[in-house]
Amino acid sequence: MAMKILVGIAIILWATSLCVYDFRYRRLPNFLTLPAIIGTTTLALLVDQPQALFGGLLWLGIYFFLALMNLNIGGGDIKLALSLGILVGMVDLMAVFVAIFIASLLAIIELAFYRRQTQYSCAHGPHMIIGALTASLIFIA
Repeated sequence: MAMKILVGIAIILWATSLCVYDFRYRRLPNFLTLPAIIGTTTLALLVDQPQALFGGLLWLGIYFFLALMNLNIGGGDIKLALSLGILVGMVDLMAVFVAIFIASLLAIIELAFYRRQTQYSCAHGPHMIIGALTASLIFIA
C-alpha cells in the first residue's frame, strides 16, 4: 500500500512539473519526458502488464502522425504520449482512445478560444495529462 502511495505522489509531482513547464515555455523537456518513459515501461513490466506498452505505442503513433501533418505537436508531446499511453494502458487499452479524444478536444477548445492570435502555440502536455487522468478515472470507476 505504501508503494502505491509513493508511486502516486511521484506521478502527481511529475505531471504538475510537466504542466507548469509546458505552460511557461511551450515545450516538454527531455529531463522530464525521458526518465518517465523508462519509469512507466519498468512499472508496466513489474506489475505484469506488458499489454500497457501497446497503449503507449498507440498514443505515440497517433501523435507522431499528427506531428508529421504539422499540427503543432512537438517531440516532447510525442515522448509524453508514450509514457501516458503506458500508464493509461495499465488501466484499460480502450481508455487510451478516450484519453486521446479528451486531450484533443481540450486542445481544440483552447485553439478556438485563442484563434485570433496568429502566433499562438498550444501547450498540449496539460491537455494530455488531463485526458489521461480523466480516462483512467472513468475506466476505474
